[in-house]
Amino acid sequence: MDLQLFNELAVNGSRPPLYTVERRRQLILDMAKQGFEVADLAYQLLNIGPTVNSGRHWLMPWERSAYHHLRRLADAGDPSAQCLAALVIARWDLDMRNYERYVVQAANAGQPYCTNILSGLLTIHIGPQEPIPTSYWQTIPQNDLKGRELKLLAAKMGVETAQLYLVSFFHRGFKVIH
Repeated sequence: MDLQLFNELAVNGSRPPLYTVERRRQLILDMAKQGFEVADLAYQLLNIGPTVNSGRHWLMPWERSAYHHLRRLADAGDPSAQCLAALVIARWDLDMRNYERYVVQAANAGQPYCTNILSGLLTIHIGPQEPIPTSYWQTIPQNDLKGRELKLLAAKMGVETAQLYLVSFFHRGFKVIH
């Protein structure tokens, strides 16, 4: 369920022909009902529920409680919770130093989606026109080769966004690993 949840969270809007936002919401809610606690927390914290809070840039009291519980799970070493905590931190623009820490911990534990995120952090300085400056919060050193290896690994693990990235990359004639 872990891979399915994070692949669902990566979807923006809906996928045609019959894949609606409501269906996506129901899939995540069903995971939560089956006992996957991280899916329940994602439902509460990432605009999956029936109310849309896009445009709001703060956590409501009931969301703060869910966020603190998520952080406890992440700090206890749950890789799914660590990866979700990173997504929540980025969504709500919270302490980005914790974002990097959770991404690295989850990726090192083999969490597929955060493996993909880490690949991006390692290669994010490569821009189409010129180098992109490293973010103020990023402490891990850039490593293009390692980043490409992790992208390929994430794709092999079933991360749809990594697979789509590689298809696009190959389509344009680039090689992922030298």
